[in-house]
Amino acid sequence: MTCSSCGAAIEFPGGEAPATAVCPQCGRRVVARDVELAPPVGSETVPIDVLTEPLLETATETDSTAARRPVARPSLPPGKRVSLAFLNGPRAGDVVAVALSRLTIGRVGGGSGADLELDDPQVSRAHAAIECHGSRIVLQDLGSSNGTWFGDERIESRELEDRAEFRVGSICLMLIVTDID
Repeated sequence: MTCSSCGAAIEFPGGEAPATAVCPQCGRRVVARDVELAPPVGSETVPIDVLTEPLLETATETDSTAARRPVARPSLPPGKRVSLAFLNGPRAGDVVAVALSRLTIGRVGGGSGADLELDDPQVSRAHAAIECHGSRIVLQDLGSSNGTWFGDERIESRELEDRAEFRVGSICLMLIVTDID
């Protein structure tokens, strides 16, 4: 199984569900519930049936019960095109297509492998992510130093709608969702 935040491989201990594991890369706690976990056979890797994957959920390290949210395989909205428009800065007016179901945003030269790199010292190496879950599109802060902002509110995670504006560092972006012609 892979972490829904950073995509790193996660291994679950054998035994009965619910089972938890911590992502070795980003530290997010992942909880598997309502699935049977096979005990490891000669290794620490636990196979997870693809058919049961929608029953997996994640939780934050600090609150493992209240902050749980279901996680399904990310997928772009059917029949829709998702884009980000730059509203200010040197790229004002540029529009970038979101071709991935999970697009990471980070600082240019940060070495994080971000899908969209921004030339702004206020942007962290791995700052934020846009995740598409079918018709739901979620903006998620990745533990950035200066925060991800929706209006005047610093957010950790927020569902976005068409024409929603948000700020990463000093750069304002707008989510645009259109029909595919």
